[in-house]
Amino acid sequence: MLQISTPFFFLLLGLIPILLIINRHTRVEAAQWRRWVTLLLRLSAVTCLILALAGLQRKDREDILSVVFLLDVSDSVPLAQQAEGIERMNRAVDALKPTDEFSLILFGGQALVRLPMRPKVEQSHLTPDILSDLAIDREGTNLAGAIQLAMSLPAGGQARQKRLVLLSDGLQNMGEAS
Repeated sequence: MLQISTPFFFLLLGLIPILLIINRHTRVEAAQWRRWVTLLLRLSAVTCLILALAGLQRKDREDILSVVFLLDVSDSVPLAQQAEGIERMNRAVDALKPTDEFSLILFGGQALVRLPMRPKVEQSHLTPDILSDLAIDREGTNLAGAIQLAMSLPAGGQARQKRLVLLSDGLQNMGEAS
């Protein structure tokens, strides 16, 4: 598959007729074959330059995005804000491609993987029910532990981009996230 990053540069293809006109009206005395070879070399150089400027590249694999959501469920974050965080995560999941994957980590004093890393099509929408029946210490907030757990999750076998989405009040009292 070919990918073009800046197709604007294809406007420079308008230079090719100018090269043809210059070649036709040149007064250089040379053999006919030499004039044709020179023209072909110039056209090849200009075409390669335009394709390079346009950012033409071959893409072997599809980029798959791996997103890890980290939701603060400590006592310092009210339940209404935790539910709003779930709604925001659902909107972000809706924007993912079907082949992209996501995971959910809930954290307070310690972090817990609530949903393992799986493709979007294999997981359902997040509901506030995921906050119930948790054995997490809600009296503390350990951002560093949650980020460390998120970074340790595998991103899969293909060429993947990993993103962490942190939803927290930022009031950490355990560990040092910076």
